[in-house]
Amino acid sequence: MKVRVVTDPDQLVALGPAWAELADAADVPVYAAPFWALTWWRHLGRGALAVRVVEDSAGLVAVLALHGRTRAGRELLRFFGDDFGSVSCTVVAPTQREAGSVLWDELLSVPGRVVDLRRHRLSGPGLDALWRSPGRHWSAQVDNVCPVIAAADPDEFLRGRGSRLRRVLTRAPKLAAADGLDVERAVHTDFGDVERLLPEMQTVWDAAEAAHPRTHFLAGAHRGFTLDLLRTSAEQGRLALCVTRIGGELAGCAFGYRVGRVWYYSGPRFHPDRQRYSPGHLTLQSLVEHALGAGDSLDLLLGGQDYKWQWSTGSYSVANVLAASSPGGLRTASAGLRGLEWAQGRAWRLRRRLQRSADGDT
Repeated sequence: MKVRVVTDPDQLVALGPAWAELADAADVPVYAAPFWALTWWRHLGRGALAVRVVEDSAGLVAVLALHGRTRAGRELLRFFGDDFGSVSCTVVAPTQREAGSVLWDELLSVPGRVVDLRRHRLSGPGLDALWRSPGRHWSAQVDNVCPVIAAADPDEFLRGRGSRLRRVLTRAPKLAAADGLDVERAVHTDFGDVERLLPEMQTVWDAAEAAHPRTHFLAGAHRGFTLDLLRTSAEQGRLALCVTRIGGELAGCAFGYRVGRVWYYSGPRFHPDRQRYSPGHLTLQSLVEHALGAGDSLDLLLGGQDYKWQWSTGSYSVANVLAASSPGGLRTASAGLRGLEWAQGRAWRLRRRLQRSADGDT
């Protein structure tokens, strides 16, 4: 096995088909799949392209999508989409687990290099290779959790949910009917439908972001990325756009992206004026039925919010992994990154305060 560092965007695009096949076989998170990663790099990527690939005589056996920057004189490598709160991992062929060790040998062979993999799924051959090899210098801290829904019969799954969730799903249509409103749920997989729904989705996202600012994926620099991602995933048969209408108007929407036999729940938003009808739960119900109906499972991704636990049948953890070529480099990197994260967090809180002041929310 040999490691190759891809620094040319065209070479990375050419790698896409083999990478996609590998990602499907390994059931990796959506952020580690090429249709998402290549789109992110094209629209929002920063720093230097530094993707690691491992190949043997039969072809591609591992991919680690990284971009690099220089911090305090050190080369710092991070996941694609690191600024999105992405959950990612090392993509390794299920039958070639030793490729993970080959990757780490190359990554930690250069003095001064720091590998900072935040929210790495806490499982898989990539991390196993790091944990079990003597002489490597690393630290890991559990960061968050991702609830999941195992593959099951959709009707049996819904009947087995807790009484609280079942009451919500039963009550919401009754509340709407009492107010003279119909509830309609739909799943769209064609990009033509996405384009047709965009103006209504924009209204929902604008209202949701005004009420609870997060990341507006249909505004600014993120809009081009999102539309390209929706188009690419639809063309590859990986998209499920779930929408809920209440009284004929769009009240909630969410994206589902498929990798292998797993769907990933992304970008849920609902109109705050329709909150009483639980559009978030109704929209998620559509994706659950779509995924389980195809015999697949569903990953609710980052965050242990209460509504996710109501739906989930299990979970997995993610960890922030830091590795360096020497113990001194690890200590220096750890201290420096903590200081940088503190400063970035302080700047983010200041921006939020200024935005609220501009909106008149004291």
